[in-house]
Amino acid sequence: MTTATQASTITRSSDGLYEKIGSRQTDKAESSQDRFLKLLVKQLQSQDPMNPMDNAQTTSQMAQINTVTGIEKLNKSMNDLLGSYSANQTFQAASMIGHGVLAEGGMMAFAEGHGSAAVLLDKPMANVKVKVFDAGGRLVDQEPLGAAKAGRLSIDWDGKLPDGSTAAAGNYRIEAVGITDDGTEIALKSLNYSKVTSISVTPEGSRLHLANGSEVSLNSIVQLN
Repeated sequence: MTTATQASTITRSSDGLYEKIGSRQTDKAESSQDRFLKLLVKQLQSQDPMNPMDNAQTTSQMAQINTVTGIEKLNKSMNDLLGSYSANQTFQAASMIGHGVLAEGGMMAFAEGHGSAAVLLDKPMANVKVKVFDAGGRLVDQEPLGAAKAGRLSIDWDGKLPDGSTAAAGNYRIEAVGITDDGTEIALKSLNYSKVTSISVTPEGSRLHLANGSEVSLNSIVQLN
């Protein structure tokens, strides 16, 4: 069973799903044991009394069927665990709808003369520069933010463009670089503030759709407001 098939079955099924799946897998394991025992009994009945089956051989066969049974039970437990984890992740993601989040990504929503984002610095930088691009990929602004310590650096953009005009409301993309003391430029990881508008469930896990037009995973969430 693939993860995608399992997820869709969980969505449509009742609370008795795991019992049904577990019953089918348990029946399969018990059927394998039953066939093995019948074959073993038949083998013992048909053996030569003057040359009986070696005890070591019997023990080896018993160990093999126990190993197969153990693997089937382990697979059932893992499937149950994955199904439970997927359901819990979906509920967790759904509870974020309507909340603001800080997540990994370079999108920034600009509205009412204000745009917020952030960058992560692994170490202190002599200078940090941020470039702002519009929806068409055109560079509309770039600003030096000066020296910064390691950690999270917030960015507040007023939308003022080099020609003196103000940027139109909408979604923009940012790129940030840090400049070390020796002049080396290092690309910095961008973070974006936005509100969760909806979620979607995929085979890879739940995805959050943000008001700024981006889509992120639960693992990329840094802060929940």
